[in-house]
Amino acid sequence: MPNPGVEEFLVRYARVFFGDYYDYFGMETSLDYVLEPVNGNRKALRLGRDYYLMLLANHSCPRFWENLDTRVSFGNVSVIAKALIELMKHFAGHELQSLFIEAYLRLLNFENLYQTWNLGSMEGLEGWETTEKAWEEALEPGVPNSGYNVVTRAALYVGKRDLKGELRSLIEPYNLEWAVADTDHIPGEVHGLWNNPEWCEHRR
Repeated sequence: MPNPGVEEFLVRYARVFFGDYYDYFGMETSLDYVLEPVNGNRKALRLGRDYYLMLLANHSCPRFWENLDTRVSFGNVSVIAKALIELMKHFAGHELQSLFIEAYLRLLNFENLYQTWNLGSMEGLEGWETTEKAWEEALEPGVPNSGYNVVTRAALYVGKRDLKGELRSLIEPYNLEWAVADTDHIPGEVHGLWNNPEWCEHRR
């Protein structure tokens, strides 16, 4: 059953996440106001943050399996991975932690999800779009310095920075030198003047 208190808290948490906006318009942004629906429980603030990170990760919709290796995809997956890792830490020692670990592992093993999700049962307009061959071609890395697809690459990029202790074992089997914040171009950017015309560069 929906919890009205939690729902109202998540609505009010926008006043924390986008605090500058609400302050500008002179609207209430105090923690007392935001936490009132959950009886002042400050632990809810971390969960509210993770919820809003997940929402941000869905701000854009990459086109259907067409050049998945883009800044949009990398950014979305990075934010999802960040939220999942924070939830793993928050629920350490709780049975719910395994739920978020499993979700993170699916990002790491994204290339193997074609069978898991039964994507072959989808009907493409011309027939070839939903084949396993199309899936594999869509996931080919678009940068020369990583052998991982953009989903795995982004999840690892966040994980190598944020995973500590026992959770670090989740990424130990992977080559972390391939966990780079580089992506391929989207079609509309190919005409741009890039330092390296073969791929985007936005390394720190």
